[in-house]
Amino acid sequence: MNYWLSFGEEVKGPFSLHQVRKFWERGDVTGDNQFCLEGENSWTPLSEISHLLEPGPRRWVYILLGLFLGWLGVHNFYAGRFFFGVLQLGLCAILWLRLQDAHAAYPGDYSAETARLGGIILGFTLISWVIADIGLVSKAADGRKMS
Repeated sequence: MNYWLSFGEEVKGPFSLHQVRKFWERGDVTGDNQFCLEGENSWTPLSEISHLLEPGPRRWVYILLGLFLGWLGVHNFYAGRFFFGVLQLGLCAILWLRLQDAHAAYPGDYSAETARLGGIILGFTLISWVIADIGLVSKAADGRKMS
């Protein structure tokens, strides 16, 4: 999808969304400038798509949150990936409950060993998921690339 931009009386383009973002970041265009999608006739203020032009979440912040608080899903909340954040938070709660069961059981109790094994499996799953997120996720939930 390409955009035509109006600069006062002058119309320039077509530009990709990436190029329009660069203009926005440099201050070459503001919300008052008008745009028209290629192949259309209606002009709209850039303020209507300002959410697409703002920079995405910082990649280094996402990585640090994943490393230190990833088990709680905080990095996914930061990137707007609320569904995955809630899933990771839920897994963390289940893991905590499983470990509480293992701690409260009597030594040698079979249920304690089962709880520990379940905790280990859930913990490994959660850690693997966080590592995969850190390595593979490069866009926020709204499609903006992490910078």
